[in-house]
Amino acid sequence: MDRIFIDQLEIDTVIGVYDWERKIRQRVSFDIEMAFDIRAAAAADDVSLTLSYKDVAKRIIAFVEASAFELVETLAERVAQIILTEFGVQWVSLRLDKPMALRGAQGVGVHIVREAKDTAAVDVFIGVGSNIEPFEHIPQALELLEQRFGSLCISQAYRCPAVGFDGDPFVNLVVGFETTEPPLAVTLALRDIEQHCGRKRNEKMRSRTLDLDLLLHDNRVVEHDGMHLPRRDILEYAFVLKPLASMIPDAIHPLAGRSYAELWADFDAREQPLTAVSL
Repeated sequence: MDRIFIDQLEIDTVIGVYDWERKIRQRVSFDIEMAFDIRAAAAADDVSLTLSYKDVAKRIIAFVEASAFELVETLAERVAQIILTEFGVQWVSLRLDKPMALRGAQGVGVHIVREAKDTAAVDVFIGVGSNIEPFEHIPQALELLEQRFGSLCISQAYRCPAVGFDGDPFVNLVVGFETTEPPLAVTLALRDIEQHCGRKRNEKMRSRTLDLDLLLHDNRVVEHDGMHLPRRDILEYAFVLKPLASMIPDAIHPLAGRSYAELWADFDAREQPLTAVSL
């Protein structure tokens, strides 16, 4: 398996068992190797198809800076689990060094290796949209999604005006399926399908062949560069909220704390007219 690595990532945090260590911040250093298949990214020369070491580093920095553990063992374990569960790697090798912690030694620490374990499947929902030959590209995308993830639950499709730019109307719908894969792995698969259907990732606020957006991954809440779960579109756009509310009306939005049926009942859709269409 290919490996993406980050060496000597230095972060200041509260770490240690002694009283004086609980009152100061000390620097720790991480060396990290992550197993990730880079062949798709290499073939397409597309950064969106690989594991972003910048995103991994920023997530770890934010977590470690806010943490206050006594043991380096605990800190190492928590960081390894974040990498495994949020970034979809198959395994992670992590060395955590606490410099100058022992007289006469340059550093002490731990070196752990953790593998992704089989987990129970969770419900995932994605938004699907197109305003360039949508009745060709959307069925193609649904076929590819079924090949990749298995059985799909497909909402009613709606025609709606383009939002944020002048363009042909979109056809939008929501698709649900079960997966054991983490959010990043799902997102990378969606981008691969978009690319297969002719989507170029620099197409923003303009007509496009296909949009595949991860809306929900179980009840997971994620807020860091490049990923926001639940996706903010749910509360902003009728073409997302209405089909989602029809599929899981009693489920609770993990941030709003209300059911999707309630959110749709209170949504003002007068400026976002929807027309049901058949694919």
